[in-house]
Amino acid sequence: MIDRYVLDNNVAVLVSSNDGAGWSTWTDQYQHDILFDPWIVDVLLSDRYDQSEKNKRIIAHCTLKYPGMYLGGISDLEVVWVPKGTQFRVVEYDGAETLQYKDQVRWLTA
Repeated sequence: MIDRYVLDNNVAVLVSSNDGAGWSTWTDQYQHDILFDPWIVDVLLSDRYDQSEKNKRIIAHCTLKYPGMYLGGISDLEVVWVPKGTQFRVVEYDGAETLQYKDQVRWLTA
């Protein structure tokens, strides 16, 4: 089971929200692990560091824990809170990631 950062019955999900490089969508090997990594969430939510220091810490952490991972999406990382148990997928366009929830997808039938 993947460790998750849970607060008030919401799970922290990491996405790269701006154009450029995706976060979990730009890797296959660690996709689920880096989507929920509680250590990274803790750093992003911390008031102890400025953005530059947060990025440095996350890069150091990922270099050790996820060797060979592409780290281009770090500068745009943010936490999105998802109610525990909600089914979703990460959708990426030009590096910008958003969450799409299963109950909000309208499927078409041929």
